Amino acid sequence: MGGLDTSLSIAGWAFIPDYATGILVRYMHSYVFAKWLKITPPQPGTRQYQNHIRWTFAVAVLGFLLYNMISSAQSMRPSFYELMGVGPSVDEAGLKQAFRQFARKYHPDRVGPQGEAVFIAVRDAFEALKDPVKRYAYDRFGPDVLTWTNCSTPREFIRRGLTQSVGFHVVSLLGILFWSAVGSTPLPYWRYTLYFACFATELSLIVNPSPSPTSSNSIFQIFLPSRVQYQHIQYLHQILVFLNVALGRVAPRLFPDDLVSQDIAALQSLRTLIIAASSEVDNLFVHEFKTIAPPSDVPVDLQNPNPSTRQFIDDLSLEMENLIIESNLQKDSGPLKSAWDRAIDRGRRAISISHSSSDPSSMSVLRAVDGGVTSLPSPVSPRATPEPEARESSRQSSPWKQRLKPLSRSPSYVRARSQSL
Repeated sequence: MGGLDTSLSIAGWAFIPDYATGILVRYMHSYVFAKWLKITPPQPGTRQYQNHIRWTFAVAVLGFLLYNMISSAQSMRPSFYELMGVGPSVDEAGLKQAFRQFARKYHPDRVGPQGEAVFIAVRDAFEALKDPVKRYAYDRFGPDVLTWTNCSTPREFIRRGLTQSVGFHVVSLLGILFWSAVGSTPLPYWRYTLYFACFATELSLIVNPSPSPTSSNSIFQIFLPSRVQYQHIQYLHQILVFLNVALGRVAPRLFPDDLVSQDIAALQSLRTLIIAASSEVDNLFVHEFKTIAPPSDVPVDLQNPNPSTRQFIDDLSLEMENLIIESNLQKDSGPLKSAWDRAIDRGRRAISISHSSSDPSSMSVLRAVDGGVTSLPSPVSPRATPEPEARESSRQSSPWKQRLKPLSRSPSYVRARSQSL
């Protein structure tokens, strides 16, 4: 690709991806969403519409990048090997045979004066490639080595070639420093990563030996087998430029600053809601426990509790047990939830047995326990306060009976709680 073509390609990055994005988004919303998928497309200005714009722009940039890479590979000037019709791994005997065939077919005495320029170019290529040192230098630095008359060894050619390539790397580093200073924060890391990857690949292409018929020592020789190492380096430089331009265009669209600000605002709103919910839960607990709290003028001594304090502690323990049972009943699964469901099933079966019994006036609830039938006490008013004698007997019973005793004293409380869930 010539310098003018490269400049036009870089200039195309300024408007071609945006133009292609507008066409693709209109087509996607008008045909793909509305006609094919039967989905209402998002309205302009919404978050979903902006996401469609961003990802479509990324696809347009990727497509334009691939187009530039393919166009750059196809527009390279032919190497000496291509002029002679041989591959880069041909040996000296193959070069001589290829030049003889070309001279017999395209000699100026046969084709006329119009073929003289082509014949001279091929002859110069043959003269350069039949010298192993010049061929070594040509494979790495291109046809400019024919003008390096003060170089005679491979080391001198490499030193001269590296000196000439310094200009590209200096300009590249200055450009990366400039765009890193004025661009987005995540981009410098990727720009420097691309540059050093390009630099390491270029050094490997220069240091590695020339390709032979049995070796393929780079990925470029797989995708561009007819090209020489200096053409691979030129192509690598163009890829570095295109990738940096594409990265500078697509990164601000995919990771805009306003999107980050919106995410921060959403997190702050969520934090405010969590604080409000926590305050509401605290108020509910205070309201729940305030109904059983003793008067404020009554002193509370936990070491030597008086009857009023003991009653408050018992009522508080009972209330906390009921809250724990209620929270476990609200779960979708668990041993207490399973036991509750089994108890409800047994109660329903007992009620059906009660309705089918010979005494229809009996309204007691029956429960099947160990193969027998036991009648449950009749429901009492909600949140009935247990008598002091019942509390004393509950404290003297076993731990399991202490946990089950409040439910047997106030079954309507749990029933009212379960109905409110």
